[in-house]
Amino acid sequence: MTALWTLTSTGTDFTNPSKKWDNVSTATATGSWNWDRSKVTTGDFTGDGKADVGILYDNGQTEDSRNVSALWTFTSTGSDFTNPSRKWDSGTGSWNADASKPAAGDFNGTARPTSACCTATASRTTAATARACGSSPPPAPTSPTRP
Repeated sequence: MTALWTLTSTGTDFTNPSKKWDNVSTATATGSWNWDRSKVTTGDFTGDGKADVGILYDNGQTEDSRNVSALWTFTSTGSDFTNPSRKWDSGTGSWNADASKPAAGDFNGTARPTSACCTATASRTTAATARACGSSPPPAPTSPTRP
């Protein structure tokens, strides 16, 4: 079984673990989510001020040896998470999730996180980025106040 657990900060400690999702007991569970094929990152992908969970998932290989990968998000509601939602997949291309390292940050200056992955092959290292998945425009950037 693979599951998403949270330990909420109290400011000085953490609460006991709370299971938010698993691949067996939810109504949409398929039972086929393997933790060893998952690479996790976090960021506010919807622009609502809450940290969401992003997972780059290794779906294996096709018969002709192309790598198949997908990017999934668990969106935070503030007290829970939605079931995983696929936001991208490698389609007919080939992306090796096993050789990739996902990260999230505002790489394009929009004040919203962008997903990024670095992947290495025998001959080169490649970086790719994808925009945040939210539908509302990002808040306007503000300038820091100087004394």
